[in-house]
Amino acid sequence: MTDHDALLNAIISEPDDDTARLVYADFIEEAGEPERAAFIREQIELARVPDWEPLAVRYRRADLPTQAGDRFRSSLPWADGWNPRFPFRRGFGYAVKTTAVRHLIEFGEQLFASAPLGELHLPGGDMMEYREFAAQPWLPHVRSVRFWLSVTPTEPVRALCASPLSTGVQAIHFEKASSPGMSFLVEGLFQSPLGRQLRELSFRVGDGSQLDLIEAFEAGGPTNLERLAFDNMGLDLLATERFSRSPVLETLRELTFRNMFFSAAQFDLILRSAATGLDALTFRNMGYRPRNRAQLSGLAGLKKFRTLKRLDLTGSYGLRNHLHGVCVKSLRTLRSLGLGGITLDEVFLRQLVQAPCWPNLVELDLSENALTDLAAGHLLTVPRPPELTTLDLRGNPSLPPRVREELHEHFGPAMLFD
Repeated sequence: MTDHDALLNAIISEPDDDTARLVYADFIEEAGEPERAAFIREQIELARVPDWEPLAVRYRRADLPTQAGDRFRSSLPWADGWNPRFPFRRGFGYAVKTTAVRHLIEFGEQLFASAPLGELHLPGGDMMEYREFAAQPWLPHVRSVRFWLSVTPTEPVRALCASPLSTGVQAIHFEKASSPGMSFLVEGLFQSPLGRQLRELSFRVGDGSQLDLIEAFEAGGPTNLERLAFDNMGLDLLATERFSRSPVLETLRELTFRNMFFSAAQFDLILRSAATGLDALTFRNMGYRPRNRAQLSGLAGLKKFRTLKRLDLTGSYGLRNHLHGVCVKSLRTLRSLGLGGITLDEVFLRQLVQAPCWPNLVELDLSENALTDLAAGHLLTVPRPPELTTLDLRGNPSLPPRVREELHEHFGPAMLFD
């Protein structure tokens, strides 16, 4: 066995330990691969910091091929398919997407012996096939499962719930959550040992009110869930009321809603019921049509949060008259603030640069807002936040060249223009 193989085996046998990965990076750098060595080190550091810290923000500014590590795909072992966007984690192959679970059954042992895999993107399959899948000796290495099939993954989930080898799974993502029987599937998941060990859960694309699904949350749920996301799930007011009583809200650190319509009452319910210790809260591309400007006054419920690091309201145009809640004293902890596509006015920007959160910002998205030179001028009246890494002003074509030059001079490399 070569030194290269010995190091790779050490990484695979102890995938949660970074020591062997760093030694491997030193080894390949000396062997003439400095770029890949740097990629491994950077990805290790990236995995250690949350999304709102400068390193993570700088990484997101890179083009997608750089983020995805496209230059190093040749280092990945053979697989039916890798996650087309981000196959690497901490410098090595991590996320496999397969078109047939049979491929994993037949070649999984060889694949897991070649890379420290931890995430599987799974298709449909029958119960017998998934029972065989759930009995594979490499299953304890799996940390995250994403079901990308268009039907309810009843057999896959039941097989994983029944398997004593699913001990490492901490995240499950449902790419299609509108199929019949989804609520019963989730209820059964929550009652299993697998459900109780989950830290992350997401649901995408659901029709109707999703009341049945939400009732499973109201009745119980993972007791240690830290991240929960709903994307295009069509929650109505009754479903939101039921969700607001769910015990899972007590442990969440990150809560996300995307591509949905919320009434003022629904926003209020979420803000009142979410745990005060949230680190990240997202209402992205949310439709909202208030009956009068008094509703949702300043998103007043935001004042309860004392540890919030990331707030993303990008694309939620209807909230533009209620943003002064972002400027409250309790939100001084904000590091990342997404306000793109809201059509901000001059009055709010004047408030924002004087807000307690301003000096601590690392990332500020003001893109697609049709900002005037008067509005943008308020950004020049205060000192630049010391750790500001990205100020996104793309999609503001009306800003004159003179103002752009002044902003570049004031904010330096943090500036992003078209």
